[in-house]
Amino acid sequence: MKLSEVIALTAFYLKIKSYEADAERLSLLTKCANLVYRASAREYLPLYFTETAEVSEQAMQFRSLARNVIRIKSVTDETGIEVAYAIRPDCLATETGRIVVTYAYLPDEAGYEDELDYTDARVDVSLLAYGTAAEYCLINGLYEDAGIWDARYRAAVMSAARPRNGVKLPGRRWT
Repeated sequence: MKLSEVIALTAFYLKIKSYEADAERLSLLTKCANLVYRASAREYLPLYFTETAEVSEQAMQFRSLARNVIRIKSVTDETGIEVAYAIRPDCLATETGRIVVTYAYLPDEAGYEDELDYTDARVDVSLLAYGTAAEYCLINGLYEDAGIWDARYRAAVMSAARPRNGVKLPGRRWT
């Protein structure tokens, strides 16, 4: 999914015509879409990245990782065995050696034609377009419309964040 797809769907929802010709409006839509994209990844639908790193002096600086870390999901050694770790303000304290870190990250701002990092089918273009429409309406003073789009966005986020394995009831037993 590309940011341009999110912006196009937002423009369709809000009945905005020729937004690509208006540089100011396109810039505002891009900022709104990035705001929703990054907030979704930070608060509701985290993006995870797994990386192998070398730990020296029993600490690994967060800035040495490829992405901006929000929270650590797991730390294992190369064989997959959990490793004890402690999170410090600027580093991850753990055993010296090679580790595999899985963490949620904050994506960089996307350009108009850039691909977004969401690959999960539950996070689709309409989910981000609802949030973008809410932000755009809020900025332009359309508070009632912003409330409607925000409600749609929050419902879509809750639906996407819900586990899909379902509830399993125990089998019925006959006596």
